[in-house]
Amino acid sequence: MNAAENSSYFFAGEQIAGFQLIHPLRIRTLSESWYAVRRRDGSPAAIKFLRREHPRIPQFYDMADFLMRHRSPFLIAVLECAETAQQMPYAAMEYATGGTLRQRLGKGRILPLAEAVRLLRSMLLALDVLHRGGIVHRDVKPENIWFAADGAPRLGDFGLAKLPNFPEESGKVFGTAAYMSPEQAQDSTTVDCRSDLYSLALVLFEVLTGKRFRPKNSFPDTLKQILSDRSEPPVELLREAATEKLALLLGRMMEYSAALRPRSAAEALAELDAMSLPVGEWRAGESLPEHPPAEGALPGGGNLVRRRRRQPGNLPVGKPQKNRQRLQTGPAKHSLRPAKPPGQNQLPQHDRQRQQQRNSASRQLRRRQHRNRRNAAEQQSRQIPSAKQIPDHPAEPGTAHPAGEELLVSRRGECTAHRMDQFMRHGFGGAVSPADFPAAESAVQEEQRQPPIDLQQDSD
Repeated sequence: MNAAENSSYFFAGEQIAGFQLIHPLRIRTLSESWYAVRRRDGSPAAIKFLRREHPRIPQFYDMADFLMRHRSPFLIAVLECAETAQQMPYAAMEYATGGTLRQRLGKGRILPLAEAVRLLRSMLLALDVLHRGGIVHRDVKPENIWFAADGAPRLGDFGLAKLPNFPEESGKVFGTAAYMSPEQAQDSTTVDCRSDLYSLALVLFEVLTGKRFRPKNSFPDTLKQILSDRSEPPVELLREAATEKLALLLGRMMEYSAALRPRSAAEALAELDAMSLPVGEWRAGESLPEHPPAEGALPGGGNLVRRRRRQPGNLPVGKPQKNRQRLQTGPAKHSLRPAKPPGQNQLPQHDRQRQQQRNSASRQLRRRQHRNRRNAAEQQSRQIPSAKQIPDHPAEPGTAHPAGEELLVSRRGECTAHRMDQFMRHGFGGAVSPADFPAAESAVQEEQRQPPIDLQQDSD
């Protein structure tokens, strides 16, 4: 795949219908995805374009139409679906600014039980909407679970979804191997809604334990492991992180045989609600690591990071007490300046991070230049020019000079002992300050320029 095949068909700043393209999120041979803003109100959006030779254009239209007709708070919303002037189909979707579940999990992080229950319930509701329409997602994984600005989870990326009115060639295997069900690893075209429940159970296993159910491996090796591993579901590990009933429900969803799993997402949801477990609340911007938008799925996600305020009694060492008022906790004061529409004059998260890095590098460079200029000035001030030796009226060998030391320092602040004697003869006293040196020097030089007095002539 050469660079020409991966070059973008569009350019930044181009206007498509009511949107303006800002920067690409992902460029592929037959599709490309862009971060855009709506020109009407500046709200962010993610737009996916398909090339005219893409083989799944009918499925693309059908899936977009389904999402526009079946609005759900737990599915990525499609705002608009049409064709460009070049007859390239596109779909404008909401831009999930809260990042992905993968970003929330980080490296081995686990979620509290209440938040895990809320996540499971939200995803079961999203899958129930899809399954009632005869759609199988076939790619449920942490990278495809997004969070909106209000913190609510969204299921997205329907590029591998199985649609009811589009027959597929049997025998093909596709998807993310680490989260595949055993039947999907055999033939991905014959799966039903129970395959999505299996994948969702693997996601919840990772959320509760902080470990992947299947370690990272190559696609063929992972498929061999899936088909050969017929061990019992890890209910004991789930019991340590969840309640007994929830562990049993997730264990049933992870059964190797699809016949032993819940028959639908609605049935699993009814069992979950019967447990009366506490349900946590997703808060916008909760402890998200700073990552650029993922390139493997849409819509791209930024990060909202909530910074914890320092308590007034925990002022850092060396900070003046005048900062106490600035560090007081409580609601922030609202500015009287009218708020800008969301997305206006704002860069995406990863662009803001790059700008912050450039600003930090620029500040470091200015500090380094200032430090170098200051050191150069200090070195120049410490450099003392050599004193001029005055050979007239030398001291007798073995005797001390009447003014004290033979050599003191240079003209910058002091002078030779012999020159000090000459200064005293011209009325500058015994202590000559640096400010008097120019006048004293000129007086001495004027005396030296006068011709010597002929004593014999005067005696005549």
